[in-house]
Amino acid sequence: MTRVISVRLPPDWEGRVTPGKARAWVSAWLASPVVLVAEPPATGGYKVNLRLSAAQIAELRKHSKRDTSAAIRGILALHLAQKPPVQHKRGFLWLVGGVITGSFLLLLTFTGVGPAKGRQP
Repeated sequence: MTRVISVRLPPDWEGRVTPGKARAWVSAWLASPVVLVAEPPATGGYKVNLRLSAAQIAELRKHSKRDTSAAIRGILALHLAQKPPVQHKRGFLWLVGGVITGSFLLLLTFTGVGPAKGRQP
């Protein structure tokens, strides 16, 4: 027998979590449970409906030791936390620019471009 579970999620998860993804992530977690985050994210205005069997719901409660909704939010939080952070490569570009500029200035200095050396004023 299956049941439809409605889970309220934080609004910033809208577009990142679909019912299909949520069901796949919950099924994967049930296959090999791991420790969930200490505090599941707070509920919000975004709602996802999942169809789970009674056996899946019982396993979810048993392994997570939480109510169904909090357990599902905790599982989804695990997957959303695995997104790689946006990396800005600005620091690397500044470094490359500095090295190129420094090399150019050294080249100019050693090739004699600029004020003539040894010239009397």
